[in-house]
Amino acid sequence: LMESASFYELVSEQLQEPGAQVCVDLSGCDYLDSTFLGCLVKLHSAAQGSQPPGFRVFAPPDARQRLLRALHLDRLLVMAETLPATVGETVYVPFTVPNREQLAELVADAHRRLSQLGGPCAEQFARIADSVGGSKSQASPE
Repeated sequence: LMESASFYELVSEQLQEPGAQVCVDLSGCDYLDSTFLGCLVKLHSAAQGSQPPGFRVFAPPDARQRLLRALHLDRLLVMAETLPATVGETVYVPFTVPNREQLAELVADAHRRLSQLGGPCAEQFARIADSVGGSKSQASPE
């Protein structure tokens, strides 16, 4: 939850570069909260139409099942079958803790996006989005 805003900002900035290729490696993740999952959906939407796909997600089969399948995100997101080679040096990005208003906006947007996908949790995600961000925070198609 707290890293989602910094993560989204970093990746969306990278996706602005011509020909950018970003692959998010989820192999080390045990759990992803719904706000982070909503950020993945937003990044996927932002990268739509790029060829080859500019935004991909890698997760080994067990992680894919555990982290993405319940919401059918394994079908929505462009999945990398193998982890691409890392280009350049590892860069550790510090995250900035969002203020209360930014966090509410992030949570509302992420949950609204998840609710728009339909599925068994859509109504719950919509209620969370409405309770946190009210009608002010509508997910934009970016």
